[in-house]
Amino acid sequence: MKQLTIDEVRKMKIAEIGIQITTKCNFNCKHCYVKNKHANTKDIDIEKLKQILCCLELSEVKKVLILGGEISLKPTLVKEVLELLKTKCSNANIILFSNGSNIKPLLDTVEPFSNLKLGLVLSDTSYHRMNSNYKDIKEEVLPQIPDNIFKLGVEIVTDEKLKIFKSDLSDLSKEDMTGIGINASGDIYPDSCIIPN
Repeated sequence: MKQLTIDEVRKMKIAEIGIQITTKCNFNCKHCYVKNKHANTKDIDIEKLKQILCCLELSEVKKVLILGGEISLKPTLVKEVLELLKTKCSNANIILFSNGSNIKPLLDTVEPFSNLKLGLVLSDTSYHRMNSNYKDIKEEVLPQIPDNIFKLGVEIVTDEKLKIFKSDLSDLSKEDMTGIGINASGDIYPDSCIIPN
């Protein structure tokens, strides 16, 4: 996939941004796009992310996806990204993606940002259930989530819903707008969900 330059991105009407904040993960799924998630983990440089976002017209952004690795392993980084988005994309829906295995630190981190339009997507696919530190989403994770934090709700992605969920994200192509992805290295790609490392 071709990387985009800042000059190319400046010319785009951006409706969706995917930000991979870390490649670190506590799972080891064979299907995952994050490679070497245990050996060579990488976290996004907040200053570099600020530079990228400052160069862009963000008034049309409708959705920001916060992706990993596993974002709950980096609560300080999640907080810094949310602080940045609070000022840059305050009207956007902000969706956090997690495998749910380390939910308490994530909840503690996002609770002060409950005034933002936050949503949480928890993955409960067969790939994730194969990991030794998997926690049952419905039995162990959902009961820990207070009703007041995620104004956009909590969605559980299962094997059956994965195809539907991915197609929902591609609805942007109907408009004259697009999505971009920023990986943990600060590279920019023309898709908010597929972020090569």
